[in-house]
Amino acid sequence: LLFVSLGILITFSKGITRAETIQLAQYELFPLASESLPHGGVACRLAREAFVRQGHEIKIRWYPLKRALMSVEKGIADFSMGWRKMPKREKRFIFNNAPLIYSPVTFYYRKGSNFNWHTMDDLKQFRIGYLIGGKSLSEAFLEAEKSGMLMIDRVVTDDLNFHKLLSNRIDAMIGSPFITPFLMKKNLTTEQRAMLV
Repeated sequence: LLFVSLGILITFSKGITRAETIQLAQYELFPLASESLPHGGVACRLAREAFVRQGHEIKIRWYPLKRALMSVEKGIADFSMGWRKMPKREKRFIFNNAPLIYSPVTFYYRKGSNFNWHTMDDLKQFRIGYLIGGKSLSEAFLEAEKSGMLMIDRVVTDDLNFHKLLSNRIDAMIGSPFITPFLMKKNLTTEQRAMLV
């Protein structure tokens, strides 16, 4: 999962000749960006400080995952953070060259389950939970989903995936070792967290 670096702020600010209010369309990316955190989380605070240093104000509007990106594409907002750089997106958006944060993609599953895999082909037998609009996966993974090789069950929030996983409605879910543990702590009981690896 690559995050658009705040270097884009410098590029963006060069095109602004007077102080302006910059619109940030952001989705919940706890613990990096969240409406429930002070200053909107560390990523939003960094963005705000970078723009303030350039003499600009930033206004954050919180959206569901897909709507945040669409808001930038439609010109409702000036930028969004937390998006993986992909060829399809590069045709429509400007990305910074270096990530602000790098986090690998990982699977979470129930303890004691038979979730073992080494190749993409091994994943064919499993139902895998992921987010609607989520694109933090490799092109090969997304193509395998598109072709029907992989059974990806997409939902609106990771919280839904946790509950589907705990009730055996999916075999695994895709997450981040940097973000998912915080979401588990926020949304699950100690007993429920102990059931997942």
